[in-house]
Amino acid sequence: MKQPQEAGTDSALINVIGAEYVLTKILEHIEATPRDDRRFLRFFSCNHLLTAGATSQELKENRQALAKAINHLSWQPDIVQPTVVDQDTGTIFVVDIRKLGWQETPFSKIKGNDKSPARDVNLYDQVLLEYPYGLAFENSEIFDRLWEVYLKPARLIRPIPYVRVDWFISVATQSPLYEDLLQLPHQLDDLEHQLGVDSNQNLQNHVAKRAG
Repeated sequence: MKQPQEAGTDSALINVIGAEYVLTKILEHIEATPRDDRRFLRFFSCNHLLTAGATSQELKENRQALAKAINHLSWQPDIVQPTVVDQDTGTIFVVDIRKLGWQETPFSKIKGNDKSPARDVNLYDQVLLEYPYGLAFENSEIFDRLWEVYLKPARLIRPIPYVRVDWFISVATQSPLYEDLLQLPHQLDDLEHQLGVDSNQNLQNHVAKRAG
């Protein structure tokens, strides 16, 4: 793999920098994925870091940090590793949200006094609602193709093909996205119930002690 920090002097590396490159690689990956699985894929990119001279080591650290973040934001027992989409450069990653439990749709639509399940809104959609870097890809044939084969069938709440790794790591691991992705209750009693903990019983059985 070429060193990304050579981007300023290596004209060949210029071809792997920019949104169009990221979209192209995502499209290639989508088209190589079975149709029934495509709607569960979500993409992350740190490609923009190349413009600041990011090194191969820095890109590797971004991938490792992404892996750590997504696993901290999931109740699933198995460790999930993001797949590198652009193997030669290592700036685009994909995860199957089913492995993280983010395909769940726990939300409701409320209209007047009526309440019904919001079947088209999953946990990951909360990330897209908060994401501030959504771009308008005008006159992009690649994006138009992505819309047809991926964005539209996946029913993303916003047509955002990928999210920046650094933004996700810094924002999704903090409130309120942290609680939203993990569906953490706001009340202590509810949280204990979700975790299967009875603090009062533990105190009575001398399993736990009060602090202070």
